[in-house]
Amino acid sequence: SPDPICVTHQDSGLFIEINSSFTQTFGWSTADVIGRSADEIGLWDASAKSLRRIEQVIREQGLNNVAILVQHKDGQALTCVISSRQISVGDQPCIVTTLRDITQQQRSEAALKASEEKFAKAFHSSPDAITITERDTGRYLEVNDGFCRLTGYRADEVVGKTVYQVGIWAEEKQRSALLAELQIKGRVHHQEMLGRNKRGEILTVEVSVEPITLNETACLLLTARDVSLLKNAEAQIRHLAYHDPLTDLPNRRRFTETLDTELRRAERFGESLALVFVDLDDFKRVNDRY
Repeated sequence: SPDPICVTHQDSGLFIEINSSFTQTFGWSTADVIGRSADEIGLWDASAKSLRRIEQVIREQGLNNVAILVQHKDGQALTCVISSRQISVGDQPCIVTTLRDITQQQRSEAALKASEEKFAKAFHSSPDAITITERDTGRYLEVNDGFCRLTGYRADEVVGKTVYQVGIWAEEKQRSALLAELQIKGRVHHQEMLGRNKRGEILTVEVSVEPITLNETACLLLTARDVSLLKNAEAQIRHLAYHDPLTDLPNRRRFTETLDTELRRAERFGESLALVFVDLDDFKRVNDRY
């Protein structure tokens, strides 16, 4: 058996036999344990009261898949699932006990739980909008507070519904292109898209998508950041660069670039170009005053 097994006298608790897995798992050799009890070798990692209780239960009732701490010969504590039952060996009442080391399993589960807790904390506290949807159906499985702030929807208004039912995307072609890129590249980073909030207002968002698997279901982890204000600021900066702040008319820079473009176009197509200059008397006074 790959699991450690030992046989002990029911009355005295003295070891009669152990298998090789017992030695490999706990470090105790046959010579170390035969004729001695678990209490004597310090097998159970527990208080004296607990030790007596474990021995009593094993002798009187037996155990079935109970988790206890077992002491390795080098002092390391191992978590094991223990099962025992009564048998007869040469007309003597004995106990056969099977132990299964689940220490690594517990560590892995603890690490997974810690990882899930970190993910959940990052998911819900992120200022960005984050959603988890089923890849094939588009059904929302989870949304965070950032999503609710961005879109105006409550979580219970979208979870269980699909992106089509909620109508979160303003341009379906953009979403189709996003899914196509995701299929080709495996992930999408910082793609600009148009979204729609609960009030129907158009939002410019920067989207990143990662494929994940939850409960053996292919899902998409989407992060969206509202860049509407940034885009408006960029548009305003571009406008100021090419327009006069007083009249809001195109300025000299815009004129120069436009004239250069039209001259090249006229030359390429063999066309003529006329330029009209209009002067305003005393405009300098208005400009200096205002």
